[in-house]
Amino acid sequence: MAEVCALHSGEFGRVVLLKLRSGLLPHAHSEAHLVWWLGGARVEAQVGSYLWRSAEHALVGINPYESHDLRILDSDQPVLCLALYISPAWLARRHAAAAGSLPSPPTLPFRTPLIQVGPELHRVSSALMNLMLDKRGAIDQLERQLERLIDAAIGDTAPPPETHRATRVDFRIRRAIAFMRENMSARLPVEAVARQVGLSRPHFFAMFRDQLRTPPQIYWNALRLEAAINRLMRCDASLTSIAADLGFSAASNFTRFFRDHTGVTPREYRRAADEGHSDSQRY
Repeated sequence: MAEVCALHSGEFGRVVLLKLRSGLLPHAHSEAHLVWWLGGARVEAQVGSYLWRSAEHALVGINPYESHDLRILDSDQPVLCLALYISPAWLARRHAAAAGSLPSPPTLPFRTPLIQVGPELHRVSSALMNLMLDKRGAIDQLERQLERLIDAAIGDTAPPPETHRATRVDFRIRRAIAFMRENMSARLPVEAVARQVGLSRPHFFAMFRDQLRTPPQIYWNALRLEAAINRLMRCDASLTSIAADLGFSAASNFTRFFRDHTGVTPREYRRAADEGHSDSQRY
């Protein structure tokens, strides 16, 4: 069974130290996503069109809503990895503060998924992992290490200036996203969304993927996953209630969906979030 070794959340987003024993289906996150393979079984991941394989001192960077999966190549041992989910709005504010300007629309932080880990990034991430596991550590110290890790990881991987302009999204795709957000509890097929905005399924699929770099169903699931994590971390509703709110016919179906997209069960995720919140109250 998978295990959340430690979890910490804040304005930056959240960071999770995971021990995984099974792979993940193709999925996406609303945040910029960094995954560092720390040891254990060898893994590989399809990130967009790029195939990433685990290697010592290597990170993979995944842009918001970019489709990716995870396959474990050695089934006899678990995978230990550090996963960061970074708020695009937080990144925009941080970059604006450094540049002395107003925050601009969120941009893609990663030009390529492959991020080479030099001595500084390796040192900072090791310190971060130790702080996450040390329940006596100060939260402000942990968050300083997080910021240093994010800065070092993104650093030279940021896209060139011309790609910082926000991509123009067709009004029909914007309407489709609004419809998805308003109907997360309705288990509708993608064809229903296409009809809602006056497009055929092939045209809608091609336009959505071209403009948002991910299939519409994976985008919709990312919205559900984001809503599920927010509910697990911020309210005391039962898993059955959360499952019903998100359109799952049973809590077991919700648990399977959550595990297939995060590697852990919602109950385990909530437990780790509660422990992380309790630790943060001490400092």
